[in-house]
Amino acid sequence: MTEPHFPAGTASEEPIPAWVANMKTRPRTGVGIAIALLRRAYRAATRLAVLAFWVAVAWSWWVADGTAAGAGRWITSIAAVFVVPVMCFTWVDPPATLCMLRRRRGRLRSRLRQHWARLETIAPSMPLAIIVSEDPYFFRHIGFDPIAILRAHRYNRGAARQGRMLRGGSTISQQLAKNMFLPFTQSYVRKMVEAVFTALIEGLWSKRRILEIYLNVVEFGDDVYGVESAARQFFQSSAAALTAEQAALLAAALRRPQIYRVDAPPPFMRQLQGDILRRMAWCGEGTLSQLEDR
Repeated sequence: MTEPHFPAGTASEEPIPAWVANMKTRPRTGVGIAIALLRRAYRAATRLAVLAFWVAVAWSWWVADGTAAGAGRWITSIAAVFVVPVMCFTWVDPPATLCMLRRRRGRLRSRLRQHWARLETIAPSMPLAIIVSEDPYFFRHIGFDPIAILRAHRYNRGAARQGRMLRGGSTISQQLAKNMFLPFTQSYVRKMVEAVFTALIEGLWSKRRILEIYLNVVEFGDDVYGVESAARQFFQSSAAALTAEQAALLAAALRRPQIYRVDAPPPFMRQLQGDILRRMAWCGEGTLSQLEDR
């Protein structure tokens, strides 16, 4: 991917935060090597677990007999609900998500606007804007960011009392698991199911595949799904021609896509766009090159 262009003065003279160094390609330090090895070990362990699962399926259905075999068939059948969809979408592009279908329920005249775009055909500014806005440690974690979760929990305790908007601590992988596979509303059960899907997504998909699917299924406006559809709807352009400013505005809309309007952004949305542009300018160099290794 080529590096995105940023307008002059985007980065301003504000000091660059320490977290920016963790987003860029690390030199071969001990920490960097340890992170890479842990992620590879996790992916290898996940694939071995999936292979063991299919062996268990074959054994329980075609070899074993008796009560234990019957219980095994039920267990493996339930597990297949998690494993099979994630495995299929490793190679097949999802035509829709459960989030899309849930939003359409009761709106018979609504029409889903979605056009699939390969990651290599999307302007580099767009994935960069998504990463710096939604998940700065996307290349470092294996689906969960404990620090972001704790910060969101601490912030939300005070925000709830003061009537402010709550802040999420979900990673891109968690948001993708929720949008694609979970039709039911917020609950502890949903969070547990979400964690299972997130672990499978991180173990079976590459970071490149995770980002590509996310960019194509996330909602940027009312019934506008995917960056290609958003570019056509709001800018009469294509995902390949998005500028840094347009990408940052689309990323800002993700916070509340039914309320934050890309075609008529309020002042606070413009402020958020400026913040995302600063982050993009800080982190642009070398950040997206990490997709080639994952």
